[in-house]
Amino acid sequence: MRDFLIQRDQQQLEFAASQLTEKINERLKAYALVLRAGAGLFAGTNRVNRDDWYSFVDKLGVAESVSGVRGFGFAVIVPPESLRKHEQRLKDEGFPDYRIYPSGPRDLYTGIVFLEPMDPQNRLVLGYDMFSEPTRQAAMVQARDSGQAALTGKLILVQETGNQGAPGIIVYVPVYKNDMHIDSVEQRREAIAGWVYGAFRVTELLEGILEDWATPAGVRRAIGVSIYDEQSSPDNLLFSNLPAAIETNKSLQHEIRFNDRTWVLQFAPIDYLAAPYLLTVILVALGVLALGLLVFFLYLSLVRTQHKANTIAERLTKDLRELANQFDTIAGRVPGMVYTYQLFPDGRSCFPYASRAMQDVYGLDPATVKHDGEAVLRTLHPDDAERVRDSIMESATNLTVWQDEYRVIHPDGSVHWLLGNALPHKAEDGSVIWYGSLTRITERKEAELRLRQALTEASRFRDALDRMDTFVFMKDMDLRYTYANSATLTRFGLSRNELLGTRGEPVFDNMSIERIRALDERVLRGAKVTEEVEINIRGERAVLLQIKTPIYEDGGSEHIVGLIGISTDITKAKQQAQEIERLAHYDALTGLPNRTLLADRLNQAMAMVDRRQSSLAVVYLDLDGFKAVNDSHGHSAGDQVLITVASRMRHELREEDTLSRLGGDEFVAVLMDMSADSDFETHLERLLKAVSRPILLKDKAVTVGASLGVTFYPQPDISGGDQLIRQADQAMYQAKLSGKSRFHLFDTEQDRSLRSQHETIERMHQALKNNELCLYYQPKVNMRTSEVIGAEALLRWQHPERGLLAPGAFIGLVDNTPLMLDIGRWVMDSALAKMNEWLEQGVRVPLSINISAIELRDPNFPEHLAAALKSWPDLDPAMLELEVLETAALGDLGQIARVLDSCRQLGVSIAIDDFGTGYSSLTYFKRLPAKVVKIDQSFVMGILRDPADLAILDGIVRLADALDRQLIAEGVETFEHAEMLLRIGCDLAQGYGVARPMPADDFLPWRAQWRAPANWRNLRTVSRRALPSLYAGVDHRAWVERFRSYLEGNDKSVELDHNHCGFAGWLDKQSAELPGLKGIRKLHQEIHEIAVEIDKLHRANQRDQIPTLMNALDVLSDQLFHEMETLMEHIA
Repeated sequence: MRDFLIQRDQQQLEFAASQLTEKINERLKAYALVLRAGAGLFAGTNRVNRDDWYSFVDKLGVAESVSGVRGFGFAVIVPPESLRKHEQRLKDEGFPDYRIYPSGPRDLYTGIVFLEPMDPQNRLVLGYDMFSEPTRQAAMVQARDSGQAALTGKLILVQETGNQGAPGIIVYVPVYKNDMHIDSVEQRREAIAGWVYGAFRVTELLEGILEDWATPAGVRRAIGVSIYDEQSSPDNLLFSNLPAAIETNKSLQHEIRFNDRTWVLQFAPIDYLAAPYLLTVILVALGVLALGLLVFFLYLSLVRTQHKANTIAERLTKDLRELANQFDTIAGRVPGMVYTYQLFPDGRSCFPYASRAMQDVYGLDPATVKHDGEAVLRTLHPDDAERVRDSIMESATNLTVWQDEYRVIHPDGSVHWLLGNALPHKAEDGSVIWYGSLTRITERKEAELRLRQALTEASRFRDALDRMDTFVFMKDMDLRYTYANSATLTRFGLSRNELLGTRGEPVFDNMSIERIRALDERVLRGAKVTEEVEINIRGERAVLLQIKTPIYEDGGSEHIVGLIGISTDITKAKQQAQEIERLAHYDALTGLPNRTLLADRLNQAMAMVDRRQSSLAVVYLDLDGFKAVNDSHGHSAGDQVLITVASRMRHELREEDTLSRLGGDEFVAVLMDMSADSDFETHLERLLKAVSRPILLKDKAVTVGASLGVTFYPQPDISGGDQLIRQADQAMYQAKLSGKSRFHLFDTEQDRSLRSQHETIERMHQALKNNELCLYYQPKVNMRTSEVIGAEALLRWQHPERGLLAPGAFIGLVDNTPLMLDIGRWVMDSALAKMNEWLEQGVRVPLSINISAIELRDPNFPEHLAAALKSWPDLDPAMLELEVLETAALGDLGQIARVLDSCRQLGVSIAIDDFGTGYSSLTYFKRLPAKVVKIDQSFVMGILRDPADLAILDGIVRLADALDRQLIAEGVETFEHAEMLLRIGCDLAQGYGVARPMPADDFLPWRAQWRAPANWRNLRTVSRRALPSLYAGVDHRAWVERFRSYLEGNDKSVELDHNHCGFAGWLDKQSAELPGLKGIRKLHQEIHEIAVEIDKLHRANQRDQIPTLMNALDVLSDQLFHEMETLMEHIA
């Protein structure tokens, strides 16, 4: 009866433990689902605010319905560079004490920004950087990298200020940035934005689950549980309601896996003596007892008669059971597997007995093979299966001991070696039964195979070494030979027995032995050496390339037991290399370094100069008169001259200098520590004298000279010695042009300018080929009518590295070069194509292009223009305007006029650009077939401040009107410039005040919406009678600017007397009857009086009041200009 009750208690415990485990697991998954929903809130929008989060948590009602929850929150990632901005934003949201803590520099910050419920304790948590704490960080990293919910280990929640000992946990769900891929770990790390999390008190959480769990009446308190994080140790205990003295032998253990986190749950029965449970036990026991008494009296007599037999049977049964248990125990402790195997005549087989090691040996449960042995045979390795089956059959047939080594394959795919041994006997039913054992010998077998393989490899290795021509040998710690291959023995002329055990005494002399010893001792101290060693082998000089390395006791040991060396006899190779070196780097005739060795030495010398911050000179020397000697006296005489000159020059140079022969009669010298500031001339004069001394050829004396070119280093933009040699060569050429037998210094500035121009031209060629050039378009407008009369096509270079470049950055370097013709044709073709494109869109936009001087001088230019126009038959040639710089037209006026006239006959328009900059004469103005004149912006810019510029511009306007030329003002930068131009009758303009140059795609939209300001359209042209008044106003404005410049220290003086300034001259010429003139006089006088006061303060260095007085002066000046406007209207 007691066994029955214990069995029932165990069943109840197992059932309850399974139910509670599932309940806790479901609760954790539910929390993860809630947090996943919170993360989904962020996935739907880029902006989740505090109210959104409160509404989400409030609707869930989790805080009220879930015991143990301390809050649901969101922690955001904060890069270090955004830390201050983030903290200020949260302070502005109503959290003045908000900061991310703990403080201190880190690569990454996180901050809790949302948390509900927002009670006083939770409010303290805002700003906490959970990523700074290792336990929390581990779970946050796991959630981020996996994209799944992650659970922390045991921790104390930050808000638990009054309950420090209560353990807590946190569940994290990652929140990623929208529109970013999160397929891989790297992508998820890049996309992480923060974490939604839930914080829980473990005790309240689990007590709530236990209270919610429904169990049969009367036994709800009959089970307790302890929960551990990862492993069951006191430090990892999360929760327990088990008494301290619980019987552990009655406990059960379950595990919960939450992603990569494991909770260990230990269950045990408690409250065995609880009243309801005890009553049940007593009633059942009494019932059983009563039934037992009845049975006892009924069978009392039977018991007495059979008592002796039963006693004997029980004792035998007990003895057999104990013997079987002892056998199982022994079999379990024996290494390997103990078994019986039965093979029936019909081929069936089984394992009537197999020890528990069956699982380890075959990977099978003994119960599965008790009646079917084929499962074991199926594990045999395919390469061994047939042989093993045959050996079993042979043992069964001959009843001989079965013994075999073979491989099996476990269910997990792993391969293992087994050693089997069994003794067979024949059963009465004809079957054969083996009693035997099996042992795993995988490690031993693999070791045997490795050893066999090693021996084979060693044999092959030795054979391979003996077939090598290289010398291979080994030595012990005493530097005695322990091995030498056949090549070594052959080279030394010794047998293996003669060499091994010696230090090489039979082969090397004492000096060679000492050299080898010094090298070997370094190796035995742990060095790896590769060196050339010159030694004597049996009295013969030899050069060996030796590579030596220590031999260690085993792979992981630091104990050196000897060395191994590989030597190659490179004696002949060294001799050949030295000869090749001589031929490759030295001149065969003079013995001087040749061009190759010069380049190497020069680069080394330049590197030395850079390190020492010193200098050097490169001298290029070419003999004068050598060809005559060679032609008159023959090549042998010429060779003698070269040898003699080389010897003399080498004698004049210092040891640190280098003299080389490039070929023919050309030499180069590198002089160290020589600069343009040193006494280099003395050294050069000595070279010239050494060369020019007579040379005796048999019975005749001949004389040659030398021209020297010199350059110095360091220089900017010099990266190699070949550049210095080229510079010195160019300078030598100049010395020859100057009369020979002299030296000339290289001009670095001139060379840099030429190289820059060549590089720019070459780069422009590439830009034209790569379509890097483009056109921008600046509108030309009528400022009165708002009509866009056309545009000027302006060249731009979309440079890959420097960005968009204006023509000033590159045109100057290619102007007047053939490349300019190619660029001009590209501009013309591009402009015609763009006009045609706009025309197809229904918009007629005349374009003007600039024509360079070289194009004007090209007699074929009109033909190219005609061909270009012919390519666009739908275009009216009059839509194309050729702008000719006035300065480009200077020169052969007749030739230029003929070219332009030919162009005009094709229908295109001609314009003179930058008029006024080319010392214009009426002859140019009259003879050039230009219908349009563009006023240079230098005149336009000054018309507001300089009456002279205004007068010149007014004269140009009148001249253009008289000669029936259309006039356009360039450089209209401001509205004021535009208004002044309109006043003097110039209505057409171009400049930043209208529009900047723009890409083609922007032009038509701009054209469609542009309108001139209303005051431009209504502004009247000043009459001839009122022009002096206009000039006077400009003169006064210029005076104000000069006075301001005077105060700033830029002008030495300014006229302060109101009777002697330029404006006063105009006043004196005006009739006193003019209305408003008296007020103008008074304003003018007051302005000068204020200027006098300001000057006094300025001279006295009392500057505090000057700004106030200057403001007053400006106000009066503005009033003066207004009165002048009224006066001009009256005069008109």
